Amino acid sequence: MNHPSNQLLKITEVAQLLTVSPRTIRRWMKTEGFPKPIEFSGKAHRWWLEDVENWVNDRKFADE
Repeated sequence: MNHPSNQLLKITEVAQLLTVSPRTIRRWMKTEGFPKPIEFSGKAHRWWLEDVENWVNDRKFADE
């Protein structure tokens, strides 16, 4: 992944990074322990890239 780890991502960016839909990201938050977003105001939600990367890496090790 070519992004600085301190970057905040929109749901569409997270979905694109993981090659899934935004709907899948929302479902994963409920069923797969996907990191919760930071809420700024109203509908403004962002994820730390580092949290997303850690979640992916944790899943890789769990599947082995």
